[in-house]
Amino acid sequence: KFWRAEIDYMTDAGVVLHVEGSGWDEAITSARAGARYHVLSYELVEGLLPHLLALGLKWLVIDESHRIKDSRGVRRKSIRELVGKCTRQIQLTATPNPDRTRDFYGQWDMLEPGAWGPFALSEKRRNGPDPKPAAWADRYCDAHSDEYGHYDTRGYSNLEELKWRWATLVHFVSEEETRAMLPPVARIVHNISRAELLKGRAGVGVPAEEGLREQIRAESWFEAKLAEAASRKRPYIIELTADVAPAGGKVIIMTGRHADVKALGHALDKRLNPADRTEKRVWLRAIHGGDKSEGGLSPEEQEDVRAEYMAVKGAAVLIGTADILAESGNMQDTDALIHAMLPWTYGQIRQRRGRVQRLGGKRCVEHFLIAEGTVDEHVNERLLSKLPPYEALTGDSEPAALERDLSGESDDAGVLASLVEATLASRRQENDGPQEAA
Repeated sequence: KFWRAEIDYMTDAGVVLHVEGSGWDEAITSARAGARYHVLSYELVEGLLPHLLALGLKWLVIDESHRIKDSRGVRRKSIRELVGKCTRQIQLTATPNPDRTRDFYGQWDMLEPGAWGPFALSEKRRNGPDPKPAAWADRYCDAHSDEYGHYDTRGYSNLEELKWRWATLVHFVSEEETRAMLPPVARIVHNISRAELLKGRAGVGVPAEEGLREQIRAESWFEAKLAEAASRKRPYIIELTADVAPAGGKVIIMTGRHADVKALGHALDKRLNPADRTEKRVWLRAIHGGDKSEGGLSPEEQEDVRAEYMAVKGAAVLIGTADILAESGNMQDTDALIHAMLPWTYGQIRQRRGRVQRLGGKRCVEHFLIAEGTVDEHVNERLLSKLPPYEALTGDSEPAALERDLSGESDDAGVLASLVEATLASRRQENDGPQEAA
């Protein structure tokens, strides 16, 4: 629905929009053989590849090109075959480096097939006596075998050379240039102390020890600890949302687990829309993309909820998992974006912020919540370690500003927090009207 609306708005030229489940109807193909444009998702490329190759396409535009970072994936192999039949190729992405330097390889090797060599050599070739071709991971990722014998490609090296080589391939638009064209987004970092987490009201919703053990057995340790941290922050999120929404603000809360979406939705609805009120004063929806039997929504239903949120003129709260809210959606009518589950890559931050910082939007405040004594501190350290190479390669100053805020080195965040609190207090007073004397 999102793409169809955008296509209808932008052009009346012949456009075929291929949707999941529709297949390739021969009648439609014959009737629209003269169509100039075909739009489809990554997931459909493999199944429709023979038909796409037969069209004799000249141009290929790859949006969100960071999704082809896996150099061995089936998706990338299909797209590469399509690239070989086109005379021109354009890649577009707001997050070229979702996580680490290694993420660039899949995109640039697609732009210049074979020019960058293999990503990595097999263990046999690495340790063999024969001459070895230059591998991307060795040259630009400081690749090495760790103490357990694992080939570690998470580092970075020779960034100046890499920056020089990409100059002929990439037109880079910095955060500074982007921000100049878009409404501002302020950033506040909330460091939640152990004492605040242990307060009576802040203990609600924390999983019991046995429940946490069950989570750890069912999932990875890291995911279970992230879920625990999100649960501990839940009352803080409720208080933060209750400061913004009742004053007429619109809030988006991004978390990482379906269970937390449901729990936050229930708790916030109870807080913002008490049962003793005949009408709900705050529009609120909690959505996720899980199994339909568990309340999950299809992509079309998710888009309907986003459109409904945008249409609301007053107070509204939209809660969802970051995987369905962080990409391909316009939600610029937002006053506060709350990261209930802390993002651990710069790419995730840019994607999430990109939903609310868009043309036609208004001022928004982005809230990062770091709970002391939880896995949040480890996640924050990991995120901070990934910012310097991106800054060195792109020359962008935004990662440095983010690093200062998240590490607590910037005084701006504290000043901004006090200003926002004063503004919210003023808006609440205006909303409540004059108070009678006790």
